[in-house]
Parts: sequence; structure tokens; C-alpha cells
Amino acid sequence: MLTIFSAFDERARPKGSRDPLGAEATWSHLGRKLVGNLTTVTANLDNFIVALLCCEFANLPAKDADVQERYLRCEQLGAYLRLAARDISNGLLGVSRARSNFAANKIRLGKSEDAQLLADQASYGLWGLYSTALDSAGLIAGDRRRPTAGGQALLGKIVASLGAQNWAALTALADADTVERARVEALAPAFDAMLRDPALRAAVVEALLSRHKDCVLQGELYTLTGAYLEAGGATGEGIGPLCAYALASGKSSPAIRHVMRQVGEIDPVLRRADLVMSWLQSRADTPLDELAALLAPFLDGVAPGAAWRDLPHLPHRDFLAKFDDACAAGRADDLIHTVLAQNKQVMGLRGGAAWVEFDAARRLVVRVRNDRSTDLGRLAGDDGGWHHSYFLASFLAISSQGRP
Repeated sequence: MLTIFSAFDERARPKGSRDPLGAEATWSHLGRKLVGNLTTVTANLDNFIVALLCCEFANLPAKDADVQERYLRCEQLGAYLRLAARDISNGLLGVSRARSNFAANKIRLGKSEDAQLLADQASYGLWGLYSTALDSAGLIAGDRRRPTAGGQALLGKIVASLGAQNWAALTALADADTVERARVEALAPAFDAMLRDPALRAAVVEALLSRHKDCVLQGELYTLTGAYLEAGGATGEGIGPLCAYALASGKSSPAIRHVMRQVGEIDPVLRRADLVMSWLQSRADTPLDELAALLAPFLDGVAPGAAWRDLPHLPHRDFLAKFDDACAAGRADDLIHTVLAQNKQVMGLRGGAAWVEFDAARRLVVRVRNDRSTDLGRLAGDDGGWHHSYFLASFLAISSQGRP
């Protein structure tokens, strides 16, 4: 629930709908030491293959010079081809609208509102979400998303798997303002067979993940992840087992083990900070002394971490160190003040007011409430989960999708 305290003072209006302590900047910083190109939303290999085809089609010589519109048309057609072959839901961006549009005998393509798969397909579809990863992998370049030499080599394999005749049929359909459902259904089996091609999928994964010019550890992570999967490593249990494997493997370098230890130690700290913040958001009008008395018993047994503290450029490192130390020492008052100060600083940088703070009577004022129950018993314990992805979840997902 959002409460506006003053209609006249904009500083009292909370801004930023999530991440009140700036955790994303912290875990992203560590994650980028391991994964240079993927994001939390680029976890579908089919989307990468379709995105490359969209880049190729968008840059073909054509009377229509609107590269973005041509890209969107190809993305839309790719969605319908995937739906025609299998009624899928996972990974396809804009699947609900795509299903609705595909129910008609004739389907519009383009930038018009009724053709787009999302309210803003350019921003939230493949053009906006998958291009950075392809660019960072050296497969496309520039605002036109033009395939590079490496991208063209990979596209050659994609088109060869699809078949030259089918590629010509696809480009003809994508050039049209409307397409007949029957023609989409006729091309769908070949398109689906291309997406399922094991050799092609393995080649795309290798091109995406096996190296990164600005992330020296990504190549090693690629090799370790392959060995982890080959050994039967789980893909549906989060990133914890992969991190444990990398730490235990005799093939891991000291550098990657060091980062994995940092990841393993910082995640519980971020989780605890989020837990305390969520709890405070549910304690409106509670005096400081009462808050501290309620919180203190749950701090027993919290052990501080060390591996992440030697990172001078870690975002919010000083806050996390103060928070971690206060937890370990059982200083509930300091812990509360540390969380409130961090929230005030983070929200101030976003141009808004703190979500929680004390008034002159040292009672908690809550601007952004949390109405869900918060289990403080989780502070000292390890719930076995990983609460931030470090981009490793996407890396593991893409790696596993490239295996037969």
C-alpha cells in the first residue's frame, strides 16, 4: 500500500517500485565477473536463434528501410511459426497476444498496435532484450543489429538447417503486411526442425557463451558448466549446485573459485538485508526500542562473511559490511539504523523519499508497506535457496538447452 503524506512536497513521494536497498547493483557487479553478456531475461535459446534470423532479415536489401519494423515483422512471424508447430508457452515473448492473433485466418505483421505481440514490442521483445547479449558476443553490431562476420557464419548454419527454399519462404512471408495462417502452418514443421537441430543448438550456445572479450572468466565458466551438465548436474535447482561444483572441481582456477566464494558469501547477506527491510515495512508506528527487542533474538548465530570484503568497487560494500557486522554482533539498534540509512540514500538517488524512517518520537513511519508476514527465523539459518541470479541462472539454462 502506498501512502502519500503531502500532495505539495514531491520529496515525500516514494519512487522506485523495487530493490529498496540497491541489492541489484551489488549482485550484478559480482555476476559480471562470471557472465559478460546474458541478463536475467535472456534464458531461452530459441529466442536467440530467432533473434539472429530477425537481424538478418531486417538488414536484407528492401524498399522498406525501417530496420526496426522489419525486425518486428520477422519476430512476429517467428512466434506464429513456433505456435503452429507446438503450442508453447515458455520463453515466447508475447505468447498470449500471439495465440489470440494466431486464431485468425489472416494475421497482420508490422508496427501497428494490432500486429505487435507486446504493448511495446521493440522494448520488451527480442529487439530490446536479446540484442545486448548478441552484441556482446560479437554476433551483431550497431543500432541496425547488423550481423558481424561471426554472426554471418552462425547464420549460415541456421539457414542451412532451415533450408534455402524455406528461408526464401520465410522472408517472403515476413515481407507481407498480412499472412495466411495456412502458409504459416505449412512452413512451421521446417522451422521447428531447425530450432530442434542438436548440432545447430550446440553451435549457437558455443558462439554465445564460450568466450567474452570483457569477461575473462566466462570461457572457464562455460567449460565448467559443460562438465557439470555432463556429470548429471541439476538444472532446476537454482545456481547453488553449480556454484558448489565449481568450488569443488579440481579443474577450477583460483580466480573462479575466489569469485564463487564471494558470490556464496554475499547472497545470504543480501537476503538478510532484504528480510529486515521487508519486516520493517510491516511494522508501522512501532517504537525503535520495541523493534530492537523483537529483532535481537533472531540475530543469534549469524556469522559474518569475508571473501567479498576485499572488493573495493563493490556497490554498497560499506553498507553490507556494517549490516553484516551488526548481525554477527547482535546489535539490533545498529542494524535497524543501517538499513534505514541505506534505504534513504538509495531512494534519494532515485529522487524519492525513504520508504521507512523514524519520526521525532522515534516511531517507525512506513511509506511503502509490506502486508505479507516476514519470518525473522530465517535470518540466522540457511534456507538453501539462492535469492539473486548473478546471471548464472541464465547461463546454466542456455548451456543446458544446447545439449541433446
